[in-house]
Amino acid sequence: MFNLHNKNVLITGASSGIGKVSAIELAKMGANVFLAGRSAVKHEAVIRELYAINPNGHFTYLSLELANLDSVRSCAKLFLDLNQPLHLLINNAGVYGEKGLTKQGFEMHFGVNHLGHFLLTMLLLNCIKDSAPSRILNLASGAHRYATQWDWDALQKPTKSMTTMTEYGISKLSNILFTSELAKQLKDTDVLCLAIHPGIVKTNIWRHLPGAIQPFMNIAPILTPLEGTKNTLYGATVCPASEHGQFLTNCQRETPSVLGQDQLLAKELWRKSLEWAGLNITSA
Repeated sequence: MFNLHNKNVLITGASSGIGKVSAIELAKMGANVFLAGRSAVKHEAVIRELYAINPNGHFTYLSLELANLDSVRSCAKLFLDLNQPLHLLINNAGVYGEKGLTKQGFEMHFGVNHLGHFLLTMLLLNCIKDSAPSRILNLASGAHRYATQWDWDALQKPTKSMTTMTEYGISKLSNILFTSELAKQLKDTDVLCLAIHPGIVKTNIWRHLPGAIQPFMNIAPILTPLEGTKNTLYGATVCPASEHGQFLTNCQRETPSVLGQDQLLAKELWRKSLEWAGLNITSA
């Protein structure tokens, strides 16, 4: 059991859905939670709920816009300036169906779901390593299997597909590849990193689905946020170190797609992500 009592946790996108439920469940365990996201109003409302659950805890909002790498840098600085340890980072936030480009010119899903979280993780990584034993959870998805080919040029072009599932799949595949390569970089540390598939969960991430598809979100096997949080909590607390770098579904290891197992692709994505994020380092 990875004991999180009085330990520090940072969760992105904790104003609703899986992120909010994760924050609530971790607060029940006695964790101090930093909630990073776009809406101060929504996150502050969650913080009030957390204090009602654990009056002795410490709960803090950090402004974060993952579609803007400048905001990611500011968020990381806000945390690091507190001189606090970080025992668990949960890269939970995500978008689906939001077309266009991020501020720095990346396809929206890739820029938010992967590159923003990549930069945040790398900026906090020394703190996480210094706080070890510690953990990093990247929320991926079984939807990574919709990415059947890789197009580097498309990552810096506006969203093209009508349903955006192709782009979403690429971003979730990127989460898995990032986790795999990060695990290699952390092999001599006491930091466990995992890619987590929460299941198909009914949250507001699906609000941009085409109207004809929306009714399908009301039928099984759609999970509630509480049910979808099960895998996150497993990764955060009881998952053994032997699963380092793995993709987990239903609290157990699952083999990703062929592309998700491509170590050369993972290495090249790592290299390009460092370049795109403006980081002048070759390893963690």
